[in-house]
Amino acid sequence: MSESGVRRADLQAAFGIGRATVQRAVNRLRDDGEASFYEPHRGRGTSVIVGAMAQTAERLLASGMSGAAVARTLGVSATTLNYNRRKDFIGDGTPGAGKPQSGPETAKPEAAEAPAIPGGPGAGAPDLSTTHT
Repeated sequence: MSESGVRRADLQAAFGIGRATVQRAVNRLRDDGEASFYEPHRGRGTSVIVGAMAQTAERLLASGMSGAAVARTLGVSATTLNYNRRKDFIGDGTPGAGKPQSGPETAKPEAAEAPAIPGGPGAGAPDLSTTHT
């Protein structure tokens, strides 16, 4: 930053930031100007598919089109489409398509209760009705 007379190493030391961060800021200043530091951040955009796009996705999935092909058709990433299917925001036309089904093959066996051990955990409070002298 020879225009202002400040060395990059001095900026690194003063702000406690890395060399790459200073270089990125210098490039941004040179390419986009000082105003670019005050612009709002872009963000990633939405990851939830709603409205007409969701209805289109459901229709295409129900017709048998693959998830990747549906994502390309809608102009979203396959990851976004799969996220929406997992969260059941969109389905493929079958009831509960996005929700895991609990059946006998997926049900967890219930743990059998262990027999109580006298005086052990869960045995209750000790009998203090008798007094010892």
